Amino acid sequence: DPKEETVGACRALTAAPIDPTPVHHVLNDLEMNRMKELGHAFVAAMGEEDRLSPNPEAHHQHTDAVQMTDNAVRRLIQMIKKINGYKNLCQHDQIALMKAGCTEIIILRSVQTYNFERDFWSIVKDSKNPTLIKLDALKPSLRPCIFEAHKRFMAQIGHEWDKNLDILNLLSTIVLFDPNRPNIIHKDMIA
Repeated sequence: DPKEETVGACRALTAAPIDPTPVHHVLNDLEMNRMKELGHAFVAAMGEEDRLSPNPEAHHQHTDAVQMTDNAVRRLIQMIKKINGYKNLCQHDQIALMKAGCTEIIILRSVQTYNFERDFWSIVKDSKNPTLIKLDALKPSLRPCIFEAHKRFMAQIGHEWDKNLDILNLLSTIVLFDPNRPNIIHKDMIA
């Protein structure tokens, strides 16, 4: 299965020291250009801090978690629209891929701001104060199966990939361009 092979290769890459030199020996020019494209797309979308709007009333973890997710979805849409392979798809397939993969990609990328020792995200609320959002704050917003899968991901896999942006970019792209998503018209082009 190509998807399992790619994930296996990603795990192998995370075990190696983070050094850009070996990547040049492994990837051809086309692959390096695509990696650069992904890097630029994700950096442009993630450049904006995940700010939560000030609320004069006491903030609740659940409200902050919902707003954090909303911000992540907006940035994710900006990022995906910058990928040439996505722009080349028909609008119907673009929408189907976005709807089907959005939650999974957000869960995958959430490792970047997660504290694995204490089970919380640290999100910038204003210029001086981060907001700490516990993992359990997502429970009321997610279906139980998604919450439990997210919790398992964070506990078992997330800490292996939280600092390697190349791996996160590749995995996010694999999740996005899944030709087995429902309502896809051009499966071959997506594959």
